[in-house]
Amino acid sequence: MSEPTYFPEFGQPERTDESGRSLQKIAGNTWELLQASGGSSTDISAIAADVALIKTDTNALAATDGVAGTPAANALTVQGYGFRGTSTVTRPANTTPYSIGDVVGGALTIADIGPASGHIYITDSKFMLNITAIPSGMTSFTLHLYNVTPPSAIADNSPFTLGSGDRASYMGFVQLGTPVALGVGTQTPYVIQTGLNQGFTMPAGTSLFAYLVTATAYTPAANSETYTLTIKSVSV
Repeated sequence: MSEPTYFPEFGQPERTDESGRSLQKIAGNTWELLQASGGSSTDISAIAADVALIKTDTNALAATDGVAGTPAANALTVQGYGFRGTSTVTRPANTTPYSIGDVVGGALTIADIGPASGHIYITDSKFMLNITAIPSGMTSFTLHLYNVTPPSAIADNSPFTLGSGDRASYMGFVQLGTPVALGVGTQTPYVIQTGLNQGFTMPAGTSLFAYLVTATAYTPAANSETYTLTIKSVSV
């Protein structure tokens, strides 16, 4: 009985398992053991089918019920595209204090955050307040995400709620962190969050929708302030 042709010992890059052992050598040793023990050709072919994928450059290991080179129905392939969605939060022309858990600026649209009906991972966020100092009492913010404009239509300076009308469209939330004052003299409150890696499924369009919610009570610095929100994502 000769060694199967799908066990080439040359011309393939060496591959290793998590312990650093050569997969090619493991396959070769398995063949030799089966020969020495009188294993049947059926036994050998079954093992060969399992190890052949790791020795062929053109095949990929598929998940669950998939086949070589073809992902299973429940597997996602990495598309390799990055997206940057932005939104500007514009406060009303007042300095009415916010309470803990209030919405700031009403419902937001984050445009161009991912492919229509695709899957994304939000990786990073940047939040810049276009003012010169951190308002008294301000700390962190949470961004609550939806796949449509939230039906609740919560207005600026009203408490954030998640009622039955919003549940079907609610997707989850991202913590934006606490802004710090950057600069000497003239300052700008700014915060970056990295390594978020939170997965979401996009709606039929390329935008997501959100409420910006304050974690603490604070008094706005001026009328009609604007805050700039940038969200980065990758599609899978």
